[in-house]
Amino acid sequence: MKFISRLLIVIFPLTIAACSSIRISPQTGQRVFYDHGAAVVVGVKKNGDKAGVAMQGLGEYGSGRIAFGILYHNKTHSPCNFSLENISAENSKGQKLRIYTAEQLEKEARTRAAIAAACIALGQGAQSYAAAQPTYTSASGNYNGSTPYGNYSGSYYGSSTTYNPAQQVAANQAIQANTANQLSSVANGLNQTLGSISQILSLTTVPPDQYLEGMIIVKKADLINFRVSANGEEIPFVFLVN
Repeated sequence: MKFISRLLIVIFPLTIAACSSIRISPQTGQRVFYDHGAAVVVGVKKNGDKAGVAMQGLGEYGSGRIAFGILYHNKTHSPCNFSLENISAENSKGQKLRIYTAEQLEKEARTRAAIAAACIALGQGAQSYAAAQPTYTSASGNYNGSTPYGNYSGSYYGSSTTYNPAQQVAANQAIQANTANQLSSVANGLNQTLGSISQILSLTTVPPDQYLEGMIIVKKADLINFRVSANGEEIPFVFLVN
């Protein structure tokens, strides 16, 4: 159980949107363990020995992507490299599914944050311009009446322009404070995203009898068939996603 518990300890702190239901479909010889309601499947090698790989479905990771946790145990007597290169994924039709690297997701996150910050800055400029404009007021109406000499009627229209510097300063202060809050929110969101991205599986040399844990982000599909190459064996993991 130490093998299973290690995976759960690492994965649970991640903030993943649990919008999809991910069910494990154990393959021949595989066993599923449950710890605090979380299901983890342990891969089995063809020779019947337990392979040092376990996987767990986590939930949605952004739009159209699913996150999984993986734990690799190097049971050999030599150091072994393990990374996303050891993993492939296909849908139910045998079509290859994209597995995202940390570099790809980080670039996306930074680009989204930069666009959001630019939009906020443009919004601030538009609001500040509007606040600097004078205030226009106008009045209009009709009038009519009668005199001993006959009836009369007409219409009137009047306007005035006022400029209030104090009001402009107060408005700009409110606009700047709101902008600062929005930019801070974007920065905090980016930091949280980068924190989760840092846990994505990366190329690592694993010493004998040591563990490597990480996260896998893959394109969403109703069925995801993983193939994990570990120590000369190809181990399947199948998950159903609703």
